[in-house]
Amino acid sequence: MTTARALLPLLLLVLAVPAEAGRKNKKNKGQAHTAANTGPTVVPAANLFLRNAFDTDPSVYIGRFVPEGTDGPVDESSAMQLTCSQHIGYRSVGGGGVVYDELFNASSEAAMRVGVPPVLGIEAGGGVSSAVRVRYELTTKMIAEIEDPAAFEACCKQAPDQCTSRYVGEFMEGTGAVYYSTGQGAEMDLGVIANGVAGDLDVKHGVVWQRSVEFPNPVYFAMKTTTNAYAGTTAAAQPQAGCGDWVNAPPRSTQGEYFVGVSDPLESERVAREGALLDARTQVVRWVGQAIEAGTVSVQSTSGSVSRLSTTLDQESNLQAASAGVANLVKDEAWCVQAVGTPAGYRYTAKVLAFLPNAVADQAAEAVLGVAE
Repeated sequence: MTTARALLPLLLLVLAVPAEAGRKNKKNKGQAHTAANTGPTVVPAANLFLRNAFDTDPSVYIGRFVPEGTDGPVDESSAMQLTCSQHIGYRSVGGGGVVYDELFNASSEAAMRVGVPPVLGIEAGGGVSSAVRVRYELTTKMIAEIEDPAAFEACCKQAPDQCTSRYVGEFMEGTGAVYYSTGQGAEMDLGVIANGVAGDLDVKHGVVWQRSVEFPNPVYFAMKTTTNAYAGTTAAAQPQAGCGDWVNAPPRSTQGEYFVGVSDPLESERVAREGALLDARTQVVRWVGQAIEAGTVSVQSTSGSVSRLSTTLDQESNLQAASAGVANLVKDEAWCVQAVGTPAGYRYTAKVLAFLPNAVADQAAEAVLGVAE
């Protein structure tokens, strides 16, 4: 009688399966359940991973970097201690005893250590995932903390090979149990229950889960990776080919005039480059306007147009129109682009070394004066 009562909830679950699912189950009865079976799609969070060994102090792994190009689930053993790891410390915070039931990515080694059969898995986003399910009570979180952001950023820029785009950023401690998938919920039948594993089976997300490992005492069983806001900026942050002292001291030439255009911090490198060019052309327009008023460049226009040129160029719309008029006369000779990580993502500042040849100075003057006529 006791056994029958224990099986009643699972029996009701089986009876709740639609008739069509039952017919399919009878048709496929006896076939092995593998990851190739078409079933529910179950996707863990991309940065949530099961550890390959549970223990009570994983602090040695905090701040280790995940190698670039690493595909699929990772665990702490695949992370590397690099030079820039020295700037990452940690702090512990209480988990509050909150109970969770979540899906975790599991590396092959982690899955093997918790007893997941290598032929089993669940379908995740169109591919086979080695995801597992963990039902746990969270007791503590060990969270990575960058102790000196400026030093960490400098390290990543100066030694990009010692600072990748992801690092181990958190460990989770708790008590609970790990489950692995054995099939689809619609395929569970009385024959499976009668095989003596009813107490270890559970159904969630349309998947049948088999209990494998329990951890009744608090241990750190899972980890999260953190995206490194300072990685990947090195190439953009360093001066590109042709950059140099011109950023602060434009060169001089008897063949024309140099200008350095600078953009505001903008959302993409392309937009930043456009902003830098616009700033350089604006400087050209103002320089040409001063040259016209000084009489150092010749123009064919009325004196009235020249006399009100400064006032005309003070209006933003006229300044933009004149900048567009000289666009094809101004040559960009060198670039620098800087990328800075912010809470809203990367922002790019571009600098351009622009040149106005003497040979086209008269054409530039006519384009600038044209907005005043």
